[in-house]
Amino acid sequence: MALGSIPFLVIVLIRILIANNYLQFFQIIFAVVLVFIFSLVFRKSNNYSAVMVILAVFTSVFYKEAVYTIFVIVIGLLAFFGMFKYLGRKNVWYGVLIGVICSLISYLVSIYLPLQNY
Repeated sequence: MALGSIPFLVIVLIRILIANNYLQFFQIIFAVVLVFIFSLVFRKSNNYSAVMVILAVFTSVFYKEAVYTIFVIVIGLLAFFGMFKYLGRKNVWYGVLIGVICSLISYLVSIYLPLQNY
């Protein structure tokens, strides 16, 4: 669950700000805000898994490397498997679904923003 925690999110966001990548910063912040809004409606979802999906998607898009994407997928699957044991499958799957939806919405909204591209 540490990969979807607030401290890990802050570390990733600081790294993005150091690189002056404002588009990716907006994408992640907007997606996390959407997760918070969705979590008010769907209380059974796991926000840690949603944030993990968001970070995996946007860091993979940023690096554009197959090796990194494979690494993120393997680590994510291992983390989700561990979360299944502790939290139950239903909550984690809801979180994953919300993370995918929020990532997609954030990406589509950010296409029309006048921010620098990576």
